[in-house]
Amino acid sequence: MRDIRQRLLAAFDIEYREHLAAIRQLLPGAADAVDAAVGEWRLVEVIRRAHSLKGAARAVDMRAVEMLAHRLESLLVMVQKGGAVLDGVSVLVILQTLDQIEDLVASAGDAAAAALVPDLGPLDRLLAGERPPPPKVEPELPKAAVQPAVQPAAEPGGSVEAGELAPLSHHSVLRGEEMMRVDAASLDRLLLSSGRLGAEISRHTGRSGEVRQVHRDLTEALHDWERFRKVFGRQLRELAGTPAYGRIATQIEVMETRVSTVARALSRVAKSAERGSWTLLQLAEHLQHDVQRVRTVPAEHVFGGFRKMVRDIAREHDKQIAVQISGLEVEIDRLILQQLKDPVMHMLRNAVSHGIERPAERIAAGKPAEARISLDLSAAGGRLTVTVADDGRGLDYRRIAEVAVLSGLMTAPEAAAAAPEILSRLLLRPGFSTAEEVDTLSGRGVGLSVLHAAVSRLRGVIDIRPAAGAGTVVEVITPLTVSRQHLLLVTCCGQTYGVPSFTVERLHHVRAEHVTTAEGRPVIILDAKVVPLAQLHRVLGVGVAPEPAPGTAQPVMVLRLAGRRLALIVDALLQVRDCLISDPMKGADRSVMGTILLDGGEVAFVLDPAVLFDAPAFSALDGPAGASARNIPPPAARTILVVDDSVTTRTLEKSILEAQGFRVRLAVDGVDALAELRQNPVDLVISDVEMPRMNGLVLLDTIKRDSALQKIPVILVTSHSNPEDVQRGLDLGADAYIIKQRFDQHDLLDAIEQLL
Repeated sequence: MRDIRQRLLAAFDIEYREHLAAIRQLLPGAADAVDAAVGEWRLVEVIRRAHSLKGAARAVDMRAVEMLAHRLESLLVMVQKGGAVLDGVSVLVILQTLDQIEDLVASAGDAAAAALVPDLGPLDRLLAGERPPPPKVEPELPKAAVQPAVQPAAEPGGSVEAGELAPLSHHSVLRGEEMMRVDAASLDRLLLSSGRLGAEISRHTGRSGEVRQVHRDLTEALHDWERFRKVFGRQLRELAGTPAYGRIATQIEVMETRVSTVARALSRVAKSAERGSWTLLQLAEHLQHDVQRVRTVPAEHVFGGFRKMVRDIAREHDKQIAVQISGLEVEIDRLILQQLKDPVMHMLRNAVSHGIERPAERIAAGKPAEARISLDLSAAGGRLTVTVADDGRGLDYRRIAEVAVLSGLMTAPEAAAAAPEILSRLLLRPGFSTAEEVDTLSGRGVGLSVLHAAVSRLRGVIDIRPAAGAGTVVEVITPLTVSRQHLLLVTCCGQTYGVPSFTVERLHHVRAEHVTTAEGRPVIILDAKVVPLAQLHRVLGVGVAPEPAPGTAQPVMVLRLAGRRLALIVDALLQVRDCLISDPMKGADRSVMGTILLDGGEVAFVLDPAVLFDAPAFSALDGPAGASARNIPPPAARTILVVDDSVTTRTLEKSILEAQGFRVRLAVDGVDALAELRQNPVDLVISDVEMPRMNGLVLLDTIKRDSALQKIPVILVTSHSNPEDVQRGLDLGADAYIIKQRFDQHDLLDAIEQLL
């Protein structure tokens, strides 16, 4: 329980700071916005932040903070309904409340301060309609930061209010109160130099370790000498009174003094080197972070003109298209945006030209005359996801199979038996196109091959799949930055390898008795589905791994990519860390997409997940359906998706559920949850109600309207105890409704037991 408590407090420490920073940034615009719609949006976001802060404080049992956040939320709701005004005095009270929350959290670990009572008076007077005495000096509303540490969701229309600074361009930085222009190439070189500095410091850190080891060896040698000296001393005493005795004793004393002096000096050097290495590593990391921060820009800077482009192309082709673009507020490495710009533009153009039918054809097919094309960008877990979807005619798999046979990529029997996922990946090959005629816009295959080349350079992956109902979805996943990426480090045959963590679904240990076969190849059963299994050294064609001892479990990493899964046996699972990736060495195997430098100076290879999935060991078993395995009981554990924008609440619920043997997946809001549900089936959903982008009620309604998801039970967990709110949730199809004020883990577990 102590471990869970520490995890909750660590999560809360991050979350409450984000909420306070966001409220301080948004509050001025809510109070004095020129545009009423923008002011309303800011107020709603501040209310949501206060609500989430209240729930997070409740999860870690910080009652004083919860009381302040509850009253703060109530005041803001009163402002929203017209019962109070957000003027200079009330803003000052709110800011003072935020300061008080910081003080309370800071003193939470102090036993003497644990009984502190929050000062609720100013908020209570405002809630009662009374006016607190005005401050001696009218407070000046704080200016919104140009590049805040916490980035809120985009405001309506993406406009900037009067009096605010426009977002910085990719080659502009703020210095004091001045704007200065910086050449983008200089930033790229600076990031590269900072990365090399970090690598060089890592090498020196390894040398510090060697110095420490030499010091330990010398200390051990001194201990051995002491033991030897006792034995030798008895023999030396036999020479007492002879000239040799004095000479030998003097030499021994001098030698001991010199060795002891060297040992002490070496100890000081080792400690100094260790402190220096740690300091340099911290400075290098801060430098890289700061440079990377300057390089990031909102996606609006590069993708903002795509909506107009799609509409213009639609008019040229006599097509009616509604364009939806979301996520343009996401901040991304400028270089990634630039490399994705042309491929994504090509995808949109192809969707209009070849994917969307003309109105008459759509009406004849029972579709609305107006088609839909969407572009969505989202960032989570260190990765960027770009999704282009349309509701057009979809991919012609028959035609793809024909071209594959004509091109010699498949035999006719192979093409006839190929799963849609296999055929979709053929579109990524250079020159592969299903277009039967050429016009000003190239065929879908060419656009995807261009995209594949760009994404490969960015060390990302692509998924092509049919859209629900009709149309096509192309999903691109890349790191948020070019040079750094979260990697899972593993060992295989004495070599360390890194695998992009966003492709790692889970880590596992498998015993020989849990391995079965399907179509003559080894597989394991996860979530009642077959997952092909292979040893990493066989896939890479390197070395020979030792045979495991009978009864021992082998470490396995389970990867998921574009709806496919595979399991790889490795020698050891090391850690997940943020790494600076360099280009692969000349002549490196195609499975290697880069290298990293480990702390000891050794080189580790970063593996390309797409190449691993294309290995012959998995070719016969890939695709979502996979193979069927008979007489193998499905695993007893059920999977639950927890949806909550509060990292503290997510951590709490995850800990409770995992302690009961459930598998737990996490989502930060409704949009994230739907993406997870459509890729990874679950047995039950537990969702908060108040969330950004898509709240829990909209998520619930979407799940219950989707034929593929509607059978999944949904539990709503919220602080809204209003009977009307509860009834609304139940009317939309919620299978259970739990009120946070009365939240007890037994209530949650009882509800789950009744539904599963």
